[in-house]
Amino acid sequence: MIVPNDILYPTAEDRAVALTRLRAEVIGLRTAINAGLLTASYDGKSVSYGDFDEMKKRLNYAEAQLVGLAVPGYKRPTAGFAVFRRGNG
Repeated sequence: MIVPNDILYPTAEDRAVALTRLRAEVIGLRTAINAGLLTASYDGKSVSYGDFDEMKKRLNYAEAQLVGLAVPGYKRPTAGFAVFRRGNG
């Protein structure tokens, strides 16, 4: 289910607050991952993660939300593989 941003963030101020929070989270997660730490601190909070895969999943989710808020209507690209087969007969 896709929910329009104007329902989640009805005012420009609400959207700005959400953008600021997400930016802080992304910066905190990137800093912790680059430092090899399993605890990220951002927005006056500290969050401990079980492993780096969990942190990377949260980072990817936060980045996707950030892009969605910053660029309304943006669709994240998907990747796939093209398969070609030669018909023999």
